Amino acid sequence: MSKKVLSYRLVERILARVLNNMTAKKILSKTGQQKNTNFATNFRHMLTGNVLAQVVGVLTIPILAKLYDPEAFGILGAFSVALGLIVALFTLKFEWCIPNTKTMKSAFNLFAISLVSLLSGTFIFSVLIYFGLASYMFSLLFGSSIDVAMLQKMELWLVPGMLCFGLINCLKSLFVKSNFLKPVSKATVLQHLTRAITGIALGLYSANYHNLVLANVVAYFIGAVAMISALRFKSASFRITSLSRLSVLFRHHFSTAFVSSLTSLVNVVSASLVLILVIRNYSVVEGGWYSFIMSISAGPLLLITSALGQAYWGHSSKLVSNRDYAELNSHFMTITFRLLCLGIPVVLLCSLGPLLIPALLGEEKWGSAGLLLPCMIPLLVGMLAFSPTNHLIVIGRQHYQLILDGLKIFLILMSFEICFVLNLSVYVAVFLSSLASLATYILLFVIHIRRHKELQQADIKGQ
Repeated sequence: MSKKVLSYRLVERILARVLNNMTAKKILSKTGQQKNTNFATNFRHMLTGNVLAQVVGVLTIPILAKLYDPEAFGILGAFSVALGLIVALFTLKFEWCIPNTKTMKSAFNLFAISLVSLLSGTFIFSVLIYFGLASYMFSLLFGSSIDVAMLQKMELWLVPGMLCFGLINCLKSLFVKSNFLKPVSKATVLQHLTRAITGIALGLYSANYHNLVLANVVAYFIGAVAMISALRFKSASFRITSLSRLSVLFRHHFSTAFVSSLTSLVNVVSASLVLILVIRNYSVVEGGWYSFIMSISAGPLLLITSALGQAYWGHSSKLVSNRDYAELNSHFMTITFRLLCLGIPVVLLCSLGPLLIPALLGEEKWGSAGLLLPCMIPLLVGMLAFSPTNHLIVIGRQHYQLILDGLKIFLILMSFEICFVLNLSVYVAVFLSSLASLATYILLFVIHIRRHKELQQADIKGQ
């Protein structure tokens, strides 16, 4: 037998042994094989977890605001942007394909491919850090507002942050496929609790941006550990197949994963572009205002959007698999209408931002930050009403997400360019960019409706 064949089989056995030990017996027994697990149950689990997580956040926000200054939150925002960009740029989004697989066996094999992609991307990024190219990339992104010393300290935590954040994404997709989101809910609570406790403890020791970033990396690590601990390290009926089978799966899903990676990259850029431009065109302090106000305003909305989004993804995937397109469209319309109704109190509360923020957090550091909240109303309403039910990848239209995010990026860039030329304030720039985001959310809604009708018509013709 040739050395090449022996090496191939040795690698195959090692990979199978390691990954087979991570088969989720608990997942497989409680979800994909359990008939009474449904959309409502998953939504309840996710909502409970997010409520507890946000309660922790609400209770600790005043403490963190007192300990850290706006500049520290600006650096933390820049770190979060950088982390999202490198995960999207250096890893292929095979995990996005996991919920669409037909069997748990294929899902678990695709999960293995996702892990290999994550490790490979982390290695490539580590090489860039070693040769000093990462700092150069980030300096181009944020301009001169953040000095090189800050960027180099930030790099120290990007690699472990990338591993933990990427692993969380892979595990979430596996749990979504198995229709068992309770571990995701528990991990969310632990992650927010860890971020709060670690941030306060490190802030009492030394309230600087480095410790605030470290607290977030520790939170990602705890979140990943919590989700891994939900798996049972025992062999199950679903096992990693041969390397040849993994190779077939890789080739079959590569094009979808590549498009999904581009979509993810553009999505991260579009979601982070306002913060990037605020830091670049104005200052890190104003970037800290935006980042902090965004977290306390979007955080409560995540009680609904995150829980509903992850539960709806699995539910819509099941409806599409059963070719129940009429129910898919009806459910989509009903949930969107109810979310729009929830937008009314959001508008009222945001309008009171200039009064509430200084009273709660202090006039000296955060007084001017409260003016940003009314400017973000269009963005928050669009995020609440249209984001949770986005299932373009399930209905085979994920490339439209790429187009919409590209349009959103263009409109936001134009908004900030106009404000820069006319020397307008950061508040005007944020308001114009919020209107741009709302416009793309409305287009997203229209695309879903049109695709649902196409699927229903094609199904009728096929019968």
